[in-house]
Amino acid sequence: MLLRRFSHHFHRQDWFAVVLDFLVVVLGIVIGLQASAWNQSRIDQRDEIKYLVALDADLDASRALLKGTVESYDRIMQALIRLVEIGDDPSQVSPTDNIDQLLWQGLWVLSFVEEHMNVYKIKGDGAN
Repeated sequence: MLLRRFSHHFHRQDWFAVVLDFLVVVLGIVIGLQASAWNQSRIDQRDEIKYLVALDADLDASRALLKGTVESYDRIMQALIRLVEIGDDPSQVSPTDNIDQLLWQGLWVLSFVEEHMNVYKIKGDGAN
């Protein structure tokens, strides 16, 4: 329809109508591109919120994990200090000392801090 009308105006040499038809087409393209950019911006904002919520959950889990790790290291340190005290002076062994438990606590190897997958997902999606 638009092409037929444009062709009709062109053959009649109605330049005002030709320019008007051309502006309608250009305006339609500009509006379409702007709508597409607006939609992409909306999608990006939604993804950003999703990533921030996921990262917040990861940070909460990391805080809890680190708190537990610090508490574990504290128990290990206390057990090692007590083992060194006993090793320096075996007469310091008290009836409340459980040497097996002190050895188990003092020599236990902790697992590494786990890495959360949301950071890798964001990196994989191309976000920096």
